[in-house]
Amino acid sequence: GRGPDVEAMADAAMAVGHSGNDIADTISLVHFAGYSQDIPVAIQIDPTALATRIRELAAGSTVAPRNAQATVSGGVFGITPAADGKGLDETAIQAEILDQLTQPGAAADLRVDGAFVAAAPQVSDEDAQNAIFEAEKMIEDVNVTWSTPPPSAPATWTPQTWTIDASQIRDWIVFGTRQDGTYGPAVDPAKVQAYLSNVTASDRVAPVEPGVVWDASGKPVDLTAGKDGLGVDAAGTTSEVSAYLDALASGGSIGPSVEAVTAPVHPQITSIDDVAGMVDVGQWTTTFYPDISNGMGKNIRQPATNLNGQVIGPGQQFSFLGAVGPIDAAHGFAMGGVIADGKSNHTGAMGGGICSASTTMFNAAADAGLQIDERHAHFYYINRYPVGRDATVYSNGQTTWDLKWTNDTPYPIVIRAFTTPRSTAYITVQLWSLQVSRKVTWSGGVEVNKVTATNNSPDYVSTIKPGVKYTAEYATDGFDTTVTRTVTDASGTVIHNDTWSSHYSVVNGQVQIGGPPPTPSQSPGSPSPSPAPSAPVPVPVPTPVPSAPPPASPTPASSAARRRRIR
Repeated sequence: GRGPDVEAMADAAMAVGHSGNDIADTISLVHFAGYSQDIPVAIQIDPTALATRIRELAAGSTVAPRNAQATVSGGVFGITPAADGKGLDETAIQAEILDQLTQPGAAADLRVDGAFVAAAPQVSDEDAQNAIFEAEKMIEDVNVTWSTPPPSAPATWTPQTWTIDASQIRDWIVFGTRQDGTYGPAVDPAKVQAYLSNVTASDRVAPVEPGVVWDASGKPVDLTAGKDGLGVDAAGTTSEVSAYLDALASGGSIGPSVEAVTAPVHPQITSIDDVAGMVDVGQWTTTFYPDISNGMGKNIRQPATNLNGQVIGPGQQFSFLGAVGPIDAAHGFAMGGVIADGKSNHTGAMGGGICSASTTMFNAAADAGLQIDERHAHFYYINRYPVGRDATVYSNGQTTWDLKWTNDTPYPIVIRAFTTPRSTAYITVQLWSLQVSRKVTWSGGVEVNKVTATNNSPDYVSTIKPGVKYTAEYATDGFDTTVTRTVTDASGTVIHNDTWSSHYSVVNGQVQIGGPPPTPSQSPGSPSPSPAPSAPVPVPVPTPVPSAPPPASPTPASSAARRRRIR
């Protein structure tokens, strides 16, 4: 970036004879007319470009300092020690180069020598050890109380106390640099909030949702009375618990317990205007076959039941896993299929098969033009789902893959979800709301980098009866695909332009046969046991028809792991 600073030199030339002093300017002009006047050459250099280039050259010689860290492993605190770093003194190098390059006669090639300087870590071993001392003070039982009776509490309501034991708090502790720049312990607010949400949810005073009165044509005409509830505000109470533990760490004065923060729990629907004039703004239907891979249909029917009638308000985010509730036997779910380490286990996960419901919800929300916040593809392609538009969900207590969308319209959205009976069944999700003018177009879905699946040799196993054949894995081609969704409003302005890329792994077919493999002495013509009927397995079926004939209008509702990926 080196060159003549023309503007500076022009300004200097124009300043000759223009000092503002008439006598001095006259003398200067007379002198200039007779003898001329020199203007020094001004050199212009881009110091940022120079610093960037020096950084590139010096990077290979730089050893970054390592901050000390307080660590937690198996509930035991430890220290990763600090270490000094070193690097070239880039500031001195830049100053010397600038000094040379600002000379008009600077050489095209020049040399500077640099010195190494030590770089001290920001967190010392002593800082980390002090953080551990503070953390040890935080580890004690903490009582959270809800002692003030809510106005709407039933007569049976009593003050509540929840005890967070010391071992739980130890598991929450993390270390890092605080807002004041010091290094110390804190609790992970996400873990605290999740814990409080679980332990306090059953003790809230639930809101009373208004009922919707429909006329014969399916139009909502009236609401029954609703009522606010009251519950523990998990986020607010998390802040109070964090402040309490911070006070313990610093040795401050604290009380015997933490008082829970409460907040109203409002009904989802508050007036007839929320539902009057609603239309079906997005829907999708998926075919499924009740069998062992989906808990004989339970793991698809139960989510539909749980979703039916839920209301997502303007600006509210929908979480599929949160909306369908606990996935366990007590809440209507059963064991079903799971993809574990690239292989199918048809009864390996509680709730297996639930992804038929999540995929249906994804396509309904996507076709409604809503904001999609989170979506994940399956490990391999399942041909009941549109290419590149499946949506798996997964949670193992530590990692969660969810399907999330946000109601980014001005109006509430009522979910209507239902299934059909029989051996060939359908799940349909409809989203009802006031009409918004959104147009959705799709492109892509081309299969590339295709890998053709093969059928492996039969696998003889002792886990099924001799002679019985069981299809453990269907051959499924692998490929990559990308789909793009464009959502526009009535004026053609783009609201959302989303691209979802999916990688589907190849899965080779595998048949299991009960009993030992044939011995070498058996000839090809030797008799073999008559096969027994095959065990029930999932059957690949065609891509679903986008919609099935639904009822003409929504109806009121009474209420609102995979080891790799749940199918």
